[in-house]
Amino acid sequence: MIPNFLFIIVLGILTGILTFLTTRGNLVDRRKRGFLKKLNNRGKLVIVILILITVALIGQEANNGYAQKQSTKNFLSVVHERDSLLSLDLNQSMDSLNTINKKFSLQIDSLVHNNTILKNNLFKIQNQNGRLSNKLIESYESLLNNITGGDSYCFLSLKNLTHRLEFATVFNQQKFPMYDVTMTIRDISKLNLINTSDLDLNALDDSSRTYNIGVLKPMSGKRIPTPRLDLSKDSLTIQVEFSARNGFHSQIIRLKKRNNMWYTSSVVYRNFPEFQELYSFKDEEFDS
Repeated sequence: MIPNFLFIIVLGILTGILTFLTTRGNLVDRRKRGFLKKLNNRGKLVIVILILITVALIGQEANNGYAQKQSTKNFLSVVHERDSLLSLDLNQSMDSLNTINKKFSLQIDSLVHNNTILKNNLFKIQNQNGRLSNKLIESYESLLNNITGGDSYCFLSLKNLTHRLEFATVFNQQKFPMYDVTMTIRDISKLNLINTSDLDLNALDDSSRTYNIGVLKPMSGKRIPTPRLDLSKDSLTIQVEFSARNGFHSQIIRLKKRNNMWYTSSVVYRNFPEFQELYSFKDEEFDS
């Protein structure tokens, strides 16, 4: 629609033209008056139509400008509203994104914490498994050692020697039992008297004696019959050989007589796979 002020301007122009044509006789010179007299009623009609067309075009152009201005205004309003909505949506999206990031960060922290707990639990389980495995190995080894005898060994103890040997005892002072124990006592002093070029088997038999000990419990001893030893001398050297389920070992016992009393020095050892001293004992008076 054309604004009201445009209608006022158009009406003013038309009124001015009509006034001019009505009062032309007083306002123009004679030449112009002659020209106007020549105009007939049809020419005046054409001029009026042209004036009306011009006015219509001016009105249409004004209406188009106003419509374009309104359209631009509406467009800018729509753009502004759209930008406002986009800004609002962007803010809401940023808020939502921040909320999601916070939740995601919390979940990550929770996962890291749970992962740390799982690692600690796994480490504890591994330690427990290691300790359990060690206990199982120890239990297996203990069971095996209780069956075979493990690293246990035994030795012969000679006490209260006067003119005769009063008693002898075989001891197992280790933590595992020993099975199928046999012991052979040999008087090396007597063997040294034997001429090896003319070996007397009877003399060799007389120098040694074998005992079937059987089972020796841990931290226990077993009395044996009195060995046949020549106690008329002032010194003796005895070799004792042991055989058991867990292998072989030996013992050397040296005896010395002082003031009609016998004192001993003893060492127990293994020769296989290499020499290993297992036990030794010496009376204080032995070297006096």
